[in-house]
Amino acid sequence: STPNFQIGGTSVEVTSRVVPKPSSRDELLVEMMELYRRKTQSHKRIGIFVSAGWDSRLELACITRIAEDDDKECTFIHICDDPEDLRIVQALARSCNVPLVVYAATALDR
Repeated sequence: STPNFQIGGTSVEVTSRVVPKPSSRDELLVEMMELYRRKTQSHKRIGIFVSAGWDSRLELACITRIAEDDDKECTFIHICDDPEDLRIVQALARSCNVPLVVYAATALDR
């Protein structure tokens, strides 16, 4: 069914264009790894912006695996505005054995 929303008193019908891709999780991971491998093939060093979110963790897993396989150098980059996020990102960097560069969000705002 089509969800209805009210915008300024007007009813609007919306259709989602997000459609799940019919594949297994293994196929998705292989596809992601190949995408990142193509995008990084001409680079010896890779800088990865990292948040504490799960999407970043999935990207990190793919990219650090590619970097390890292809003998590339990785650095994680985090813009910190939350101490808990920083703790998570530091733990990710340690577990991946990758250097971490941290910038304070407030300093970058200036």
